[in-house]
Amino acid sequence: MKISIMQPTYLPWVGYFKMISESDLFIFLDDVQLEARSFQSRNKILVNKIPKLISVPINKKNKFDQLINQVEINYDRDWVTKHLRTIYLNYKNHPFFEEIYLMIKDVLVKNEIKLLDLNYLLIKKICCYLGIQTTFEFSSNFKIKEKKSEKILGLLKAAGGTKYLTPARTRDYLGNGELLKSNNIEVFFFNYNCKNYDQKNSKEFESHLSIIDLLFNLGKNSIKLL
Repeated sequence: MKISIMQPTYLPWVGYFKMISESDLFIFLDDVQLEARSFQSRNKILVNKIPKLISVPINKKNKFDQLINQVEINYDRDWVTKHLRTIYLNYKNHPFFEEIYLMIKDVLVKNEIKLLDLNYLLIKKICCYLGIQTTFEFSSNFKIKEKKSEKILGLLKAAGGTKYLTPARTRDYLGNGELLKSNNIEVFFFNYNCKNYDQKNSKEFESHLSIIDLLFNLGKNSIKLL
């Protein structure tokens, strides 16, 4: 079984969904500390033809060392309307605007309490739209207490993984994956470059945007670019 393990992010980029599509099981790493200014709560879309971040506000006051699955969304200001308005103004003339916009809106207006739940619902919805049938699980359900590479090993063994697909940047703490290899787990370092597509309203092709940019342009045909 090939497994990927990633932190859940907000409206992830195309490469994130490529990893999901190449995995038999995708584990959301939700019981680790939230990283400050990370993509767990934000991502980039085209705004006036320029990549801009849209961010989900979270409750941070007196909440230190929060795990991802503990983080709550802050609704003190109406960020949902702002995000939807920004998306509407910048993508309303795209070929697949209506179906993608309604799909995103359907999740955002639920006003989920936890950031994890918001991200998971968006990711799952997009996977269903694209026909990606990978199984999902949460790392917290396995109750692995170890850290870093030992935690990854514990998750893979608990889930029955024999192959591990991981971003190339994880070499920083995995090395060449010797710990996993010594436990009979093959390691595949994932390198991905988004293929150019007809990106409406961009000055030049931008490759590291939220997948919704691709979806607005190509709809269900987006799966062919993964």
